[in-house]
Parts: sequence; structure tokens; C-alpha cells
Amino acid sequence: MLGNLGKYLVRLKFSPRTQELLYRYLAWRELREALDQLQINCVLDVGANRGQFAVGLRKIGFRGWIISFEPSPDDFAVMKAALQADPFWRGHQIALGAEDTTCDFNITLGDTRMSSMLHLRREGAQVKVVPVQVKRLDQVLDSVLEGIEQPRVFLKMDTQGFDLKVIQGASGCVERMLGLLSEISAEPSYDNMPGYMESLKTYEDLGFRLKGVSEIAWNRRRGTLVEMDCLMIRPLAST
Repeated sequence: MLGNLGKYLVRLKFSPRTQELLYRYLAWRELREALDQLQINCVLDVGANRGQFAVGLRKIGFRGWIISFEPSPDDFAVMKAALQADPFWRGHQIALGAEDTTCDFNITLGDTRMSSMLHLRREGAQVKVVPVQVKRLDQVLDSVLEGIEQPRVFLKMDTQGFDLKVIQGASGCVERMLGLLSEISAEPSYDNMPGYMESLKTYEDLGFRLKGVSEIAWNRRRGTLVEMDCLMIRPLAST
């Protein structure tokens, strides 16, 4: 659907920036529809950076709980200041992964949104490495949901190539996730980053079905897709 829309926008001679804004609008609208459809009252915001996604959720009218996870000390401090004014937004300065451990975290200077457990394939990128605490989601889920009555949980992941590790660490609780949003890659930007086919198969094997895909980045020179967000939900009959 979005591919056909993109061709239509090109025919209308909309600028790349205008097209980008329209794509973002459609992606947020589709997410809002999914949250309503699944009656979500709690979103797990994994890879929160400085809280941009949580702020976006509020802008589209989501009034439920947001539980954000961000391992970077500096980015977490910025997010913590923002969430103070929102009684339904909690933050945890940890990473989620496949095991409880401590790992090196690569903070990309100049654009911390690109920070990752993995190594960025970008020539000349300046990186600061810090140790961070990593937890399995199935080991912390009950504690982070404490006080939330009858949680209906949606899992958002934006961990720059580490999403499948988050899923591995959720093996004991993934059936409690009614939907998910994951960044998947057609052209991996990080070493050892899974491709989009592997990611989609993993989510489908867990019982999720694709609701929508929205572009994140294009290689404009080649005209090919680099990264996208996949929105997945459990079939309504199983909710």
C-alpha cells in the first residue's frame, strides 16, 4: 500500500520531505488503529533513546501506560526529565536482551539514535563505549507492570539491530504481547544484524501477523529500501 502511495506522490511531484512527512503520518495512524483494535493499555518502549516514541504516542492520543527502557546514561537522563510530568510514563535505565549480564554499549556521538549493542557500519562514526546492564524481559516484566490493572501489552522495539535478542529474552512472556513494532533491515547498518526475512519469520513463528510496514530509510542513489518498521498483531480471535 505504501509503495503505491509513494509512486502516486512522485507523480504529484511532492518533495522528498513532504513524502517523508506523509509516510510518518500514515505510520502513526496505523499504529493508533492497532492500539485501539487490540485495546492496548500498556506499551513497552524498548530502546527509548530520549523518549521520542513515548512523546509521539501521547500526540496520537494514547493515554495508557508507557514503560521505557534506555541503557545510555545521558539519553536516559534526558528522558527521565521529560517523564516527570507524566504519571503514566515510567523509565528504566537498562537494556533488554537474551540474558542477564553486563555488556558494552556503543553510543554514537552526534546522533545517539544510532547507538547499539552492535557495531555500526558507518565510516568515520565516533563512538563512546560504556558498560550497561542487560536484563531478560521475562525476568522483569511482572515487576515493571506492577500496579497496572489487567495489562494489555504492546511491545515496541528500536534497538538498532538487537530486536531479536530482546525477543529471545522474552521467551517466557512473549505470549502476553498482543502486538509489536520492530525495526527491520533490508540493508544491515550494523555487524551481525539480522535481515528482514529472518526477523519477520521469527515474529510469525511466535504467532504474530503483519499489519503494516512503513519505511524508515531509503538508499536514494540506488532507489532501494534500507530500513523499515513492521507492525504486527496477534489475530483478533486469539485476543
